[in-house]
Amino acid sequence: MEKEKSPLLKLKLLKWPTRPLIIIMAGCHGEEIAPVLALFKYYQEIYNQALKSKINLIIYPLVNPWGFARKKRLNRKGLNCNKNWVHKTKSKVAVEIKAIKNDLKKVKPKIFITLHEDKSADKFYLYYYGQAKYKNLILKIGTKFFNLLNGKNSDKYFIKNGNISNVHDTSAEYYMSHKKSIAFSCCTETPSKQLMRLRLKCNKEIIINIIKLAA
Repeated sequence: MEKEKSPLLKLKLLKWPTRPLIIIMAGCHGEEIAPVLALFKYYQEIYNQALKSKINLIIYPLVNPWGFARKKRLNRKGLNCNKNWVHKTKSKVAVEIKAIKNDLKKVKPKIFITLHEDKSADKFYLYYYGQAKYKNLILKIGTKFFNLLNGKNSDKYFIKNGNISNVHDTSAEYYMSHKKSIAFSCCTETPSKQLMRLRLKCNKEIIINIIKLAA
């Protein structure tokens, strides 16, 4: 079992060359399970909304399958799939990151969302880059299910009213924010201390409503 190689799954709907492209990613950290389950559970609804809205879609629902199967944060090599996306570093880069970056070379997304969870939090928050209208929509949805975080998160960043902007780190969302086509890039953090059914519905509503707004 330890030598198994798990495939990197990609779901896509690419039909309209002149319409916006949204990229959704989840499962970078294996113990953050609700976003992954939400994408699989509600994929048909998400797909139908994208069709109706004529929005192109690329989804990587499970970036770290090895870690997800074992409820481990890091991948099989002990690497973080949401670190070292950008900037030269002496640290090793996860093979999953290399594969996704290579896959995205020729696309021009308008919106990028990576869905995460904070196991130490009981409140919702997000990191964002770009247009505030998308951030405001996500926070509005988050407050339907949870309170917003005010204070330091598990990474010691100070979160005000459930959000923090323009954090210069090496994450996927920061990397994607540099693309010329991007209007909005973010990382959402549902609180893993809360009920699973609420976390699932929150992630679904974020995606569905972002698709509607992008249209």
